[in-house]
Amino acid sequence: MQKQYSNLQQIALKDEIYVDANGLLGTEYPLGTYQFPVMTLAQARVIAGIRNIMSIRIRGSHNIDAAMERYNFRGYAHLDIVDLISFNGQDVDGSSFFNLVLTGVQGGTGYIYAYNSVLLNATSLRGVMDNCRLITAIGLATGGANDNIDFNNCHSLMGQVTITVNSPDLVNFYGWEGSLALATMMGGVVNIWAKAGSRITINPTCTAGSINIYGNAVVTNNSLGTIVNDYTLDQRAANIDTQLDGILVQVPTFVSMSTIVNDVITLFEFDALGSTIREVLVSLYLPLHATATFTPTWEKTRAGDLITFTQEAIPAMAAIATPAANRVYRYSCGEIAQGLQGRFRLAQSNHAGVVTIDAFAVAQMVI
Repeated sequence: MQKQYSNLQQIALKDEIYVDANGLLGTEYPLGTYQFPVMTLAQARVIAGIRNIMSIRIRGSHNIDAAMERYNFRGYAHLDIVDLISFNGQDVDGSSFFNLVLTGVQGGTGYIYAYNSVLLNATSLRGVMDNCRLITAIGLATGGANDNIDFNNCHSLMGQVTITVNSPDLVNFYGWEGSLALATMMGGVVNIWAKAGSRITINPTCTAGSINIYGNAVVTNNSLGTIVNDYTLDQRAANIDTQLDGILVQVPTFVSMSTIVNDVITLFEFDALGSTIREVLVSLYLPLHATATFTPTWEKTRAGDLITFTQEAIPAMAAIATPAANRVYRYSCGEIAQGLQGRFRLAQSNHAGVVTIDAFAVAQMVI
């Protein structure tokens, strides 16, 4: 009869131990059943050892207070965001978590599986997070052969979530949705397949590794060293919008330098009094010449001073001495703010003989 009674107890437990923060103390049957849940995970471990049960139904807030590997933790009968299950730095390798609010430091060195759960300020994560919601700040494992993680169909909850990446080998976001900021990435690879409307920001604290972003999102890359490959549809559309945001005004000019020996001329003048000029591109064709030196300059007025032009330093804008071959020189002069002026000038010295300069400019203006 004792064996039969034991089997009935096992049936009553339904191969699960019930834990409730408002439960009862003790480990004797019927404690641990749905009608009489125990109060602590420590009690549940005692019953689990006796009954060989690895599934725990859990309600309320609990700290995992000892290593609990390969357990199944399932939430029940509550929807309160303050009912937290803290990893508490304990080894939970191989364990699964369903319908819970998870927080704290994941211990151990292996993977966990979380499904339909909320991750709130959880850190040192590794494993698979499936259909989960992320809140506030999340931290991944600090780096190592097993420190990989997949987020499957996860999204941010209550605004932007910031994920401290650290340097795991590989992080995948499959079907990400919402606002995501990646911070403190120091190595490894992050792949993101984003859903429409997602916003992804790469913080300046990301200094190494590489990030690949696919799908449909708007990306802000503020990284300082991390390689960011943006293949998203929204970003490409935004880039096209930026390129088309204005009218291209082409101003071709052809100048014969033979009339300005050892002098300087203004090739192009731009007036942004009506609207901002986003970009000025200048192209010069200089033929070979044995003695002449050509010095281009780009000058702009300053706000509050519409008369005095101040020379602007532009990369690679330097004197061109005695061109040895026919060559085209191109310069990107940047923006002229609304209400200001700019001019591109060319000086010629050491002249000997006729030199013909072909010059062409394009100004992209916003109207």
